[in-house]
Amino acid sequence: MKIGFYYWLRVAIMAVGFVVVVLMIRKFDQTQSLSADNINLCVTRIKALTMVDGFAVVQDGLDWYRRAGQHMEELDPIAVEKWFGANCRIKVKPAEATEASQAFLTVSFVSGEPQTLAKVGPGVYSWMGQVFTSPEFEAAIKSLAELPIRVRPGR
Repeated sequence: MKIGFYYWLRVAIMAVGFVVVVLMIRKFDQTQSLSADNINLCVTRIKALTMVDGFAVVQDGLDWYRRAGQHMEELDPIAVEKWFGANCRIKVKPAEATEASQAFLTVSFVSGEPQTLAKVGPGVYSWMGQVFTSPEFEAAIKSLAELPIRVRPGR
C-alpha cells in the first residue's frame, strides 16, 4: 500500500493547525495575566474559601458545602462553578493600605499553599502584594452566602 501525496498534505495541515491553536492559547493566557486593573483569585483550582468569622465554602470530593459555624449544607455544584467562573478574575482599583493587615479570607487550593487575602482598611484589601478596592469583590463575597443549596431529584 502506497501512501499518497494527499495523505501527507492532510497530516501537514493538521500539524500546522495544532501549532496555531497552541500559540493562540498561549497568547490568550498571556493577555489574561495579572495587571493593576484586575486580580485572579483562582491561581489554580480552589478547594475552599474560608472567612475569618468561620463562614466557608469547601469542596469535599465532587460536592460543595457551605459551612457557617457547626451548620453545613450541600450547595448546588453548578452554581458554585458559575460563581468561580464569574468571580475568579475581578476588576479592581489600586489603593493604599490605611490600616494594619488583618486576615479576611483564606483561599485553599488543590495544590500549593493556601493564600490569605487581607483587609487593610475600610473596603481596601490586599491579595498577593496587590492592594486594591473593588465593589465587585465585595459583592462577590456577599453572594457566597446566597448560593443555592443542592436539590436532589426525588427528595
